[in-house]
Amino acid sequence: MITIGGAEESQISSHRRDGTARPYITIWVVPAENQLYVRSAYGFR
Repeated sequence: MITIGGAEESQISSHRRDGTARPYITIWVVPAENQLYVRSAYGFR
């Protein structure tokens, strides 16, 4: 398992054009064949 700062999960958010934040999405980061893959914990939204 990969951790970032000790966390097993992370939350990310992007900003809309008007500067307001979109809702956070929980992500997982998984290593495979010397690469890192980032995936939403709950699929696409």
